[in-house]
Amino acid sequence: MIKSNIGSNIKRYRMAADLTQVELAEKMGISRPTISSWEVNRTQPAMQDIQQLADILDCSVHDLLGNYAENMEINEYLSDPDLRRLILFAGGNLPQGEARSKMVDAIIFTIQAMNAKEDK
Repeated sequence: MIKSNIGSNIKRYRMAADLTQVELAEKMGISRPTISSWEVNRTQPAMQDIQQLADILDCSVHDLLGNYAENMEINEYLSDPDLRRLILFAGGNLPQGEARSKMVDAIIFTIQAMNAKEDK
């Protein structure tokens, strides 16, 4: 697991949304201590939890992940080994700044769309 600032980002966006840890936990269907563990970086949320957080907190996945978005372990979303290698290769060559944010969001969106199509 990578070290990131996701915990402080979760807390910042939660507070900006005027939600308590209890309220956020209820919206997500999880416990308040789980939210607390995320916010102090004791544990990190799974990718599906990060997407749910972004939806609830009205921000992007990249906003929550900060500079570590390109390093997230997205393998769980990939079933095709060739696609996994391509994404991991691209992760080391992403552009900087806003272009990086957009590319990471597009990669995550594409992977989620592919998985949703496979589930049908």
